[in-house]
Parts: sequence; structure tokens; C-alpha cells
Amino acid sequence: MNQIRQIKVLIEKGDYAGAQELIADQEEIISLLIEEYNAAGIKHRRAGRYEEAIREFRKALVVLPRDEGLYYNLARTFIDKGAWREAAETIDEGMKVNPDFTESIKLLKYIREHGWSAD
Repeated sequence: MNQIRQIKVLIEKGDYAGAQELIADQEEIISLLIEEYNAAGIKHRRAGRYEEAIREFRKALVVLPRDEGLYYNLARTFIDKGAWREAAETIDEGMKVNPDFTESIKLLKYIREHGWSAD
């Protein structure tokens, strides 16, 4: 677990390349970090602490940058914050990972109908 602490310190410092190097393809470490950061992000979002939620979801994306669910959670946080442009940009990034992710498709439609349009 010392390695997990090292990775967290690197992420906090903004040394994402160093963190990703330590993470490599270690599924157990990835799973533990994603679970922690994602749960914290959801907790903060539900409590209205949007900046803290955004930070947690971004940390999770450092660990697993190709997870459409994390982009979805981050986009929802931007919606709750009223940051429609950031929500649209974030969900667009998530759809690059998986354009068929149903929840992202629905969320993008919601964003366009209620908050923001690129037009």
C-alpha cells in the first residue's frame, strides 16, 4: 500500500506522468484508486462541493483516462455547478472513449436541451 500513497502524492503534486508510471497496468491499484476517487467525487457532488468533486474526478482520470463513466460523473458535476460549456466539453471527451455509452448520449442531449449549445 506504500505504492498507493506514493501515487497519490504524485497526483497531488501534479506529476501525472510519474503517477502513471508507477500505476502501469496494476489492475488492483487502479481499481482501489478509482473506487476511492470516484466515491469521493460523488460524495462531494451530492453535498454541493463541486470544486472538490471536480478535483476528485480529475484525479480518477489520471489513473484511468479511458473510462467513460468518470467523464460522465465529471460532466454531471459541471451541470450541477451550472458550468454548461465545461459539461458539454467533458461529455464530448467521454464519448471519444466510448461513443456508444448510452448514459453519455442521454447526458449530451440533456445538456443541449437545457443548458448549452455549440451553435
